[in-house]
Amino acid sequence: MDPQKFKSLSEKQQLTMALAMHVRNELEDFHANYLNDDQMKILNQTIRSAIMQGLVLWETGRKLKEKSSVNPDYAKELANSVMEIAAEAGKKHFGVIANIPKNFVLEMIAGMTVTMIPDYWEIPDEQQAVKELLHDEIEK
Repeated sequence: MDPQKFKSLSEKQQLTMALAMHVRNELEDFHANYLNDDQMKILNQTIRSAIMQGLVLWETGRKLKEKSSVNPDYAKELANSVMEIAAEAGKKHFGVIANIPKNFVLEMIAGMTVTMIPDYWEIPDEQQAVKELLHDEIEK
């Protein structure tokens, strides 16, 4: 990407593109062994979209955390409210709930996303990540 074009992007867009490029580079061997170029193109688009969505949810979650009045059951309350509204409207998924305020839905999804993280996932280690990055650069 042209550096000027990159500078013209929002901070979230820049972070999304940089993270997606790193993820894409880490998947290169997997791509070479298991995916054709058309499949990798779709995967790259999905990665960029998921990273941007994750950043939006992270920001929303941070805002939620700053609200001292938020209790642990807040996400469940939001989810139940959205589902009740959806049921009343005869809708079956979040994508078509046009009359619900965007921030309300984002807060609900942000809260639910955290509760979906499995306990068996390893916690990322920043020092290990630095070692791996340096090791990869030395091998190049």
